[in-house]
Amino acid sequence: MSKDTTQEGQIGQTAQTVVRESIKYRRRAQEAERRCAVLEAELEKLRASTVNEGELLQATLDDARRQIDALQDKLSELERDRDLERALVRAGAVDIETASAVAKQRLQTAAEPPKDLNEFAQNLLDEKASLRAEPKTAFSPLGTSTQSAKASGDSRASVLKKLAETATRTGRTQDILSYMRLRRAVT
Repeated sequence: MSKDTTQEGQIGQTAQTVVRESIKYRRRAQEAERRCAVLEAELEKLRASTVNEGELLQATLDDARRQIDALQDKLSELERDRDLERALVRAGAVDIETASAVAKQRLQTAAEPPKDLNEFAQNLLDEKASLRAEPKTAFSPLGTSTQSAKASGDSRASVLKKLAETATRTGRTQDILSYMRLRRAVT
């Protein structure tokens, strides 16, 4: 074999090696491109799910903020109602529920809320006297006749007899009531 054939053989082997390596590199490049495409698809899925989760979290956050705002409004309303009821009690209202309902209705129809609830409650009770407590009576439920009978030193029986005669003779309601009060106190 000549030198030329050996050289040709070496060149042929080198060419085959180069072709084999080229095929090998080409396959590796194709595999890398395929993997890259798979990874890009997974990345796009993750981005989409992250966006969806972010939108879902934002919607949840917005709902929570709306609930907080509603609860704060309700709390403010309850505090205002409590302050109004306290002002009505200080002003002397007897029936707090009725006075509170009237006051709330007035507050809703008012152009602007009152600056001083105590003054508002006082004005309301001045206008609606039926909501105010009636003053205590100065007399005792048994009347003054029993007290004078005790003070005079007369026996109860004799005073009772005198009142009965007076009530029978006059027929006035006041005399009859005096007799009945004393009779109730004696028995």
